[in-house]
Amino acid sequence: MSLLLVGRGPVATVLSGLIRPGVGVGVLSRGTERSVRLLAARSGAPETESGRAFPAFSWDEALAHGRWDAIVCAAPLSPGAIRELAAAAPDAPFALTSHTPSEVRTFRSLVRRGRWALATPGFLAAQGQPVTWWQPGGARVAFAGPGSRAISTFFLPRAVSEVQLTETRALVRAATTVPFAAALDVVRGDWAELLRWDLPRRAANEARITLCPSARRHPLRRLPTRAALSMLPRLAGFPADAALRAHVGSRRAQSLRMLDDWIALGEAGGTGVAALRELREHLAPSARRPRHSAEPKGH
Repeated sequence: MSLLLVGRGPVATVLSGLIRPGVGVGVLSRGTERSVRLLAARSGAPETESGRAFPAFSWDEALAHGRWDAIVCAAPLSPGAIRELAAAAPDAPFALTSHTPSEVRTFRSLVRRGRWALATPGFLAAQGQPVTWWQPGGARVAFAGPGSRAISTFFLPRAVSEVQLTETRALVRAATTVPFAAALDVVRGDWAELLRWDLPRRAANEARITLCPSARRHPLRRLPTRAALSMLPRLAGFPADAALRAHVGSRRAQSLRMLDDWIALGEAGGTGVAALRELREHLAPSARRPRHSAEPKGH
């Protein structure tokens, strides 16, 4: 069995360590190297460091390979690129880690019916050598979509979450967290300021409702949400706030796309999007504002 892994960032690195022994893994690479070494370790447990070198494939080599039994995409790909990969391995289950609603719709339309899946990592990963990850109980990934069962067979049983996600639940999970990542970008990584700002919580509630109206019965409450955020860096055992600060800047365009999608869905469905609009207004110009004016004091 062979699997093509698209991406070599923290999420792709941790996922590479969860693949079953005996699966031949190839990593899509934009460089000229012939192999890619991916290393990861659990937070606070350097003795758990694991990883290996995987063969690297250029884009043309990956398409010409013709024998991929599964594809896992943990990096941005254009619709044209997804179409080419899906055509090169039409029978292979194809998993995507993106949870942007419009991208998911496009992905589903391009991958053979019954073969697509959404991969929802349950861990937090920080860039480094090795990549450091944290999740209570061990690194796991949950799958949603008709290709879930097929793609999960390529991963260690202990690494596949027992929670069976629907597509909607997978998207709602992202809607619960991404507004906070976007807000962290706005405040230039000031974790204390993020704890004082209630807008991301309200935006997350609106985003969740645009995807699943019944989510209004289970909103994120202000005090429990603030308590959870304040505890995250200590629970993770490594600077989780620093990891997110390093991560969100490179994901600003993705955050904007997700905010735009939720706003469009809310407008179409007649649900409130005022907080989503306000967060987007803060985020869109954040790259052009000086540091001292980027922090939304007084919220």
